[in-house]
Amino acid sequence: MNLKLIWINILNPVFIKNEIKRKKIQIIIFFFINFGLTYSLGLLLYYNKFIDPENFASFMMILPLSSVAIAKFYTEGLNNDMYEFYSLIILFFLIYSLLIVLKLLNLINNNEFINEVENKDGLVVVDFFATWCGPCKMLSPIYEALGNEMVEKANFLKVDIDQSIELAQKFEVSTVPTMLIFKDGKPVDRLIGFMPKENLKNKIESYM
Repeated sequence: MNLKLIWINILNPVFIKNEIKRKKIQIIIFFFINFGLTYSLGLLLYYNKFIDPENFASFMMILPLSSVAIAKFYTEGLNNDMYEFYSLIILFFLIYSLLIVLKLLNLINNNEFINEVENKDGLVVVDFFATWCGPCKMLSPIYEALGNEMVEKANFLKVDIDQSIELAQKFEVSTVPTMLIFKDGKPVDRLIGFMPKENLKNKIESYM
């Protein structure tokens, strides 16, 4: 079976017959995607958290074309002769967005760990987690909130133990969630299991 047709069927495009309504919806989709994502990522960039200028700039380069493709595809459907091209643009946009999300989550691999943690001055908190772990999911919003609140005091990173097995073995992480606190590149504390926000914050601040 044609993979391209399968992808188009998954996207499930529609055709809006009323031309005025179609143009209005296209404009709304275009501005919502462009300005919504630009504003959101811009805030993250402004607060110097989770995203760097290079990632931001590269994402902005693909955003206008992707916005047009999505707006056209979901209002003109197969009636537009370029629907196959638009569907491929949408696929590329989704893949690229996934890569950006991974950056936003600040997931790091073995090669990045030395630069991001062991060669870093000051405090770095590393959350070793797993996607299948219930307590990890409970801890995640607390950890992310602390990362925003303490952005000037410490760096907060996340390591997926299933994706970074060597790191988990190196630091003898056998239970998740496990949080390691590093000071000037050296591990100074190990926190195992779910922790309330204030307890975790107090523990981190004790090393400042």
